[in-house]
Amino acid sequence: NYLGKSLDIYGLDVREKVILKAASRGPVVTAVRGESVGTRLAHVTLTGGSGGYGSALYVDRAVFTLEDAVVRDNGSASSTFYQSGAAVRIIDVRAYDNTTSSRQGMEFYANDGSMHIQGLDLTCGSTVYGIYQHVDLLMTDSTLDCPKAQYGVTVNGGEAHIRRSRIEADSVGIYA
Repeated sequence: NYLGKSLDIYGLDVREKVILKAASRGPVVTAVRGESVGTRLAHVTLTGGSGGYGSALYVDRAVFTLEDAVVRDNGSASSTFYQSGAAVRIIDVRAYDNTTSSRQGMEFYANDGSMHIQGLDLTCGSTVYGIYQHVDLLMTDSTLDCPKAQYGVTVNGGEAHIRRSRIEADSVGIYA
């Protein structure tokens, strides 16, 4: 938990060897107390999160960047990434082997605020939505491989600008 502080936390080894594992039920990382510009987590692996919203990352009313990270083996939550009223940047992140527990589960849930995704490599697990957003979304140079998900990207409010990205889903790649 960043506890409202603007911290730049950077792993010093290859991202697969710097592992942040949830100690108990809940997200691996939370930023919920007004963290501001400069708050970043980079060069790490997030694993072992479960329960509630956002098993790997939960951001509420904060500014947060997740960069050069691996997100794997998180589950039993309604989403892997959760944001509400936040400005979130996801840069060069690989996410795979995560599961959601709800019948309306999603890998990314974004409600209010903005989300900038660049270089995301997402392999969806057992979920309905790859990305479900009510925010302004800018996604570039990303791959969403969600053959079991009904929707790759669902735009339910806000604007979505998607460039140079591949989106694969069971029924619909982009639903707006």
